[in-house]
Amino acid sequence: MRLAEIEMASRGELGVAILTPTSSHYHRQGERFSLQSVMKLMVAMAALDQVDQGKWRPGQKFTFFRSDLSVSHQPLADRLGKRNSIPVTLEDCIEVTVTNLSLIHISEPTRPY
Repeated sequence: MRLAEIEMASRGELGVAILTPTSSHYHRQGERFSLQSVMKLMVAMAALDQVDQGKWRPGQKFTFFRSDLSVSHQPLADRLGKRNSIPVTLEDCIEVTVTNLSLIHISEPTRPY
């Protein structure tokens, strides 16, 4: 299915940019589109790059503050509850960012079976 057909079928607008070392292809090149959730993958990749460089560790803890919440839904808000801050690991942040799971379940201790 071509991009224009996808737009027509979805009754929406689709912005696409594909860049390779030798070429570039665009659909609606002159228009601007919000990255919204797409940005999460780029942030996770940047964090993993810091791990690869030895600057961060997957189990490294961070403090997530209520003031860090954005106006959009964030799965971390569920875990934060009414507290002003909570500790989270980099691994937890990446997983919840990419998979959109609730950290309430991720951070519970694993029980041996």
